[in-house]
Amino acid sequence: MGKSFAERLAEDRRGAILRILNAVEGHALNEDLLTRELLRQRFGQVTRDDMRGLLAWLERGSLVEIERLEGDLWAVTASRAGRDVARGAEHPGVAQPL
Repeated sequence: MGKSFAERLAEDRRGAILRILNAVEGHALNEDLLTRELLRQRFGQVTRDDMRGLLAWLERGSLVEIERLEGDLWAVTASRAGRDVARGAEHPGVAQPL
């Protein structure tokens, strides 16, 4: 059986997050800026819970590092492996751009 729309969308969003981080200086942004950029790139509205789920998944896969800041904000940095995936390396659960 194929993947659901929700699974494919999550994979697309994970790939987009890594590409966004790869494109910025220092390969780091906070979760709010990532959320806004996903919306700007037409990946739909992402709630804070949705974003944190995506980021936690990427962290478990060693693709990002998360620093939990005071005031309940997450700072996210792409790891070397995450930057490799952003540049085209395959990783299960992360969609590559078309």
